[in-house]
Amino acid sequence: MGLFERYFLAITAVFRATLLILRDSELRALTIKPWLFGVALYLFVLVAAFFLFAPFRTLFDSGPQPSSSSVSAMFDIFSAIILFFIATLITVVTILSLLSLFSIRMVNRVFLLNNVPIRADTGAVALLRLSGIELLKFIIFLPITIIAFVMGFIPALIPLSFILFSWILGAGFIDAALDAAGDSVGLRVWSPVQRLVTTTLFGIPLSAATLIPFGFVFILPIAAVAGAILRAEGAIGPARAKLA
Repeated sequence: MGLFERYFLAITAVFRATLLILRDSELRALTIKPWLFGVALYLFVLVAAFFLFAPFRTLFDSGPQPSSSSVSAMFDIFSAIILFFIATLITVVTILSLLSLFSIRMVNRVFLLNNVPIRADTGAVALLRLSGIELLKFIIFLPITIIAFVMGFIPALIPLSFILFSWILGAGFIDAALDAAGDSVGLRVWSPVQRLVTTTLFGIPLSAATLIPFGFVFILPIAAVAGAILRAEGAIGPARAKLA
């Protein structure tokens, strides 16, 4: 597979995954539940963050008063951003945990359609293994995510922040597909690094979706399918198959 072919497959993976979900009734059923839960949870957490803003403001007002109204306005903006980030982070982590219940079946369904061998372990064993992997990835990627988030407040570093977010998201869902295929730990660790451009291009639509309200809620299940498609095509990992 040539570089440009791999890059094209990566940048269009989310679009092609969406089409596959629309065509396949089993994949549609698997994606609807995380979507509904994610929307309900995000609304709840945002409302909770809104009510938490008042105690923040009261605490600020009880201290020494700022010399200008601009300082007060900056505090309001900063507090709103922090609460929004925390609300989004809580929702993402919860959805990823819930998605682990469905992602195994999503990835396996894509592999079944494209004759890609899958791991032998299923059920509770696979769920426990995948949950542990997701927790480990969260611990590893959280510091990098925070760095990328902080970089986003520096105008000159905003493009780099977006690229870093894209790589993080792409690497996470590529790893899920490699794990489901039973690929070696070495391949899973080095694939996002060796295929740096491919991973980042795959993650660009994922990052773009997070900029849209509720976008990340809908993109996460699609990303699981898209990662499996890339593994089935051979854009990542050792296997190659003709998509159904």
